[in-house]
This record gives sequence, structure tokens and C-alpha cells, in this order.
Amino acid sequence: MKEGYRKGFLPNGTRVVTERMEHVRSVAVGVWVETGSRHEPENRGGMSHLIEHLVFKGTATRSAEAIARTMDSVGGQMDAFTTKEHTCFYVQVLDEHLPLAVDLLTDILLHPLFNADELEREKSVVLQEIKMVEDTPDDIIHDLFAAQVWEGHPLGRPILGTREAVTGYDRQTALGHFTEEYVPPRIIIAVAGNVTHDRVIELFSAGFQGFAQSAAGRTATPPVLKPGVNIVSKTLEQVHLIMGFPGLHHSAPERYALFLLNDVIGGSMSSRLFQEVREREGLVYAIHSGVQAYPVRLRGDRREEFLQGAEVDPEGDPRVEEDGRDRGGVAPRQGPPQGEPDALARVHLEPDEPPRQARDAPRGVPLHGRDAGGHRCGASRGSAGPRHRPPRRGSARADHAGPAGPAQPPPRTAASLALRLAGHHRRRIDRDAGRR
Repeated sequence: MKEGYRKGFLPNGTRVVTERMEHVRSVAVGVWVETGSRHEPENRGGMSHLIEHLVFKGTATRSAEAIARTMDSVGGQMDAFTTKEHTCFYVQVLDEHLPLAVDLLTDILLHPLFNADELEREKSVVLQEIKMVEDTPDDIIHDLFAAQVWEGHPLGRPILGTREAVTGYDRQTALGHFTEEYVPPRIIIAVAGNVTHDRVIELFSAGFQGFAQSAAGRTATPPVLKPGVNIVSKTLEQVHLIMGFPGLHHSAPERYALFLLNDVIGGSMSSRLFQEVREREGLVYAIHSGVQAYPVRLRGDRREEFLQGAEVDPEGDPRVEEDGRDRGGVAPRQGPPQGEPDALARVHLEPDEPPRQARDAPRGVPLHGRDAGGHRCGASRGSAGPRHRPPRRGSARADHAGPAGPAQPPPRTAASLALRLAGHHRRRIDRDAGRR
């Protein structure tokens, strides 16, 4: 019988999701840890992202250089990113090198050294990353937006943390946070490619042997959307604008209509916003919309928000905001006219590739191991995430990397492995923003 999409568990309780793709010669693996900036105590802002950096700085048996060379030596790709709710570590290799990939992933997740000297160097790297975001207006605006709508809640804090917080962290604090958060009940392994489910279970069971620890309970207040206007003045050549609105429950039956509505309004080049505001009026360089969901509780229901953003000349036409609200939108209680091209359901043909499958598979799993709505777990078309940025490890841009094998189509992007946590990305707005 042909094997397709399957779920299972390791002996220690770690959740596993696989999809066999016999027509390719590669395998993509994503290890998702349910820890992100929203789970951090107020005095540990940015810790999840810092730890994501630190695990690559050496283990009991591998130096930082050896970790990098291990994947490069077999033509594989490896990277990681942090979001508000997850930290993900992923690799893509030829199917014959899967045991090596699993050995490397389990090594950095079980035996990181957290060397004090490496910590100080990596803190400096993160501080440079914070400065980079502050110098990138179409990136920092998403932090400003989150701080406004989620004011007073962890969702409103930046994934990278603040300069003051990052500077003050020591080895003991980082190691303590890692030990508390990186436990089997909070890990999901997603694998797609030319490999069987049983083989994945076998390899990770061996790699995670002896790794057994329960997860401490979490307490959290539900996030509440807080309307308001936040204007920040910077010396720039453009104005960057985001407007956000309450959306639907993550598993609401109407969510598919919302995803289609997002496409009609601003999800593609043929959308209302792009065609009207950019193509016909020439008022902006970029304009788009997206849908983003966060749990109301740390495990359970989610609420979504509908976002749209634009980049426009500061002396530009005031019609930009008007068009975003009116001409770019869809009239209340009235759908697109029958027969209008953008009223038709657009089928988005995503590459049938291991990276995308490994990225999409875990999406519904965190909700107590079942997908919202009882459907196959996978990315909801149009859910939001960060905008793709080049990986921070290595000089070559992984989104331009070549195919992993002769029968494998070129990957869509390296970040696409476990993210494009949305149709576009963080901040990455049809963007679940992640920080590398």
C-alpha cells in the first residue's frame, strides 16, 4: 500500500508527522519546538532567539565549524528560525544522508555547550541583527504594529528582544531557559521526502534515546486586540503603513472564505489593492494583505487578524489610505461580481517538494495533536508569517540554492523548509515572522 501522510510518536512522547514522496531523492526535516517570544517571561525577552543561535556554536562532540561542515560536505542545507510561538531547526539532504542529518539535529538539540565565550560573541551578533531590523522599515513596522495591537501582552514583544535584555544574559540564564523549554512534549518532528514513517521513527528514537523530561505548566492571559494609531517618525524616503482588523477563529468554517477574500483583496498581483493602488494609480511601490492567527490560550483556540500594508512616498497622494479602505476592499455584504476574474477561486500550485511539505505538516499538530477542523494538517492558504530574508548562516543565499538531487525540483526557498509560515511572510504580512 502506498504510504502518504502519517502521524505518530517517539517512545518519549515527541510527536512525528511524515509524508512520503517517492518521486524525489531528497528529504526535508524540521524539528519544531513550541517555544517562542510569547512564552518568555518579561525578564527573558529574546531568549528563544538567542538560544536558536547558541545551539549551533558547538556540542560535546562537534565544534561550530564542524556543525557547519557536516551539512556542507554532503551538499545539504541547514538553518533555523524563531517565531513568536515556535523555534524551528531544519535540514534538507539527499535521502541517503538522512541518518547524518538526524544525528546532527539531535546532537545540537541534546548536547549544546553554551560556551560562555561563544555566548558573548553571539550576543554581539544578535545586537547587530536588532540594528539591522531597526534599519529595515518594512521589517520594524511589524514590530511596531504588534506592540500596538498586543500592548501589554507577550505577543507585542519583539522576537529579537531588546538591546538591554540581550546584553544582560549570562550562560546560566540561557542554559536554564533551554532546559525548561526543550522537552519532548513541546517538540514536533516533521519529515517529508523519500523516506518511510517507520524509518523516521527508528532514526529519531535512537537519536533521542534517554531524552525524557516533562514540560512545566504555563500560565498566560488571553491576548486582547487594542485599537489605536501609532505614528513613528524616521528619516526615510518612504512611508510604511499597516492597518489591522479582527479576523476569524482559527477553525471557523468561514476561514476558507477569508483566505479567498484575502487573495481577492491583496494576496497577489491580480488583487484589488495591487491592481488599483499600484497599477492604476501608481501611488505605492508595494501593497498586500495577509491573515495571521495566534492562540487565545497557549493551547487551544486561536483568533486571527486581517492585515494590509503599503509602502508609499511620504509626499504621496492621500488617496492611498482611502483606496486601502474603500476601493481596495470588498463592499460589506457584497462579494465580488459574478464572473469577475478575481471572484473565481484561484488555485495556488505550490511545488510538490519536501521542504514545503515538512513546513506545512506540523501546523495543526500543536492543537493537542489534531488539526483544527478535523482536516489534514497543513498550512492554511494565506495565513501570515514573516517576509523571507536570507539565512544568517553561510555566505550563499539558500533561496537560490540548486536542487538537492537529480530527481528533485529546486527548492522554493531555504526558509520555505519550515516556514513561510504563511502565504507571504514576518513579519514575514502574509508573512509568521521568524527571526534567524
